[in-house]
Amino acid sequence: MYLTATNLASYLIGRGLIDANSVVDGDFVIIEAGRRNRNFKVLRGKLPGLFVKQISNTASWEPIITLQREAAFYAAVSTRPHCSHLANLMQDFIDYNPANCSLIIGLVPNGESLLEYHHQLGTYPEEAGEIVGRNLATYHFLPREVLTELSSTCAFPWQIPWILTLDPVSFFPLSQFPGSGSMLIAALQQLPALLQCLLALRNEWQYEALIHGDMKWDNLVLGEGGKHEPDLRIIDWELVDIGDAAWDVGSVFASYLVDWLLALHAPAQRVPLDFGVEARNRLVQMQPALRKFWTAYTSMRGFGAAAARQYLEKCVRFAAARLVLAVFEFLYGSPQMTAAMLSMLQTSQNILLNPTRAASELLDL
Repeated sequence: MYLTATNLASYLIGRGLIDANSVVDGDFVIIEAGRRNRNFKVLRGKLPGLFVKQISNTASWEPIITLQREAAFYAAVSTRPHCSHLANLMQDFIDYNPANCSLIIGLVPNGESLLEYHHQLGTYPEEAGEIVGRNLATYHFLPREVLTELSSTCAFPWQIPWILTLDPVSFFPLSQFPGSGSMLIAALQQLPALLQCLLALRNEWQYEALIHGDMKWDNLVLGEGGKHEPDLRIIDWELVDIGDAAWDVGSVFASYLVDWLLALHAPAQRVPLDFGVEARNRLVQMQPALRKFWTAYTSMRGFGAAAARQYLEKCVRFAAARLVLAVFEFLYGSPQMTAAMLSMLQTSQNILLNPTRAASELLDL
């Protein structure tokens, strides 16, 4: 059954998830929020809202498997008392129906993504960086017995991010995407140092922690919180796995760098300016939040100064890889390689060639 705005209410009633009276009372609103999947937000007045996710392409096995993994993870976390602190970082698990590949979770009340939050304010609040740092450290620091139990329940694939597994000759799996993949292959061939450094990163990968796998501002949602700070929820756990925590940390670094480079190449900036000065000014704006993020994360993980410095360079190198992956994602919606994307690739190469300098000059860490 394909869910639509027309039949969704009947489906939810049939699953016993809502009462028919709540629909006819007039407080029931459905908002389509689809991207890759068929997504809906269900607003129910004073009652908790729902987020419905259904696979659009059931002919492909990969999205089905990742949704199954996400659903199993939500179910496992929600039913185990020793995972309560992890559950507090996630949306509430409501329902999973394997028959039509649909997952239903709680909607974050008045939630907005960190991307929306930053763009609405036009700046990078330090407290947002600090909240993200603490929450990443929380799920990266789970006891070994909890990881073992979650692994047995959720069938994690223990898989390295595909961008680190490129074949240097055929460029598989990029070669499987004739549009976006071909454009990125052509760009990487013009940056041989980037490709060589990127391929070397696979040797650094460790299976040490629970990782989100797709950490970016879109998947960090701020909702109503207490008096002192908003409530942060991490969403879209389709790529949850046992892997290298530095990948998630590096992905947060990359989110700031992506926003920096997109802003520098925005159409509004196509007026005469000192590009170097503008780039430095924008970096200075975001660096305090980056420092708060890093300090909160390393403090929660209990890193000493030497260990933190060594770990930082690894996270920075993974941030460079995440920039390449971001270019691939942007190419899905673009007919050509843009100046911002080319800057991301060049920045990635610069980082990988000198991660110590990048940590200092770009991140001020």
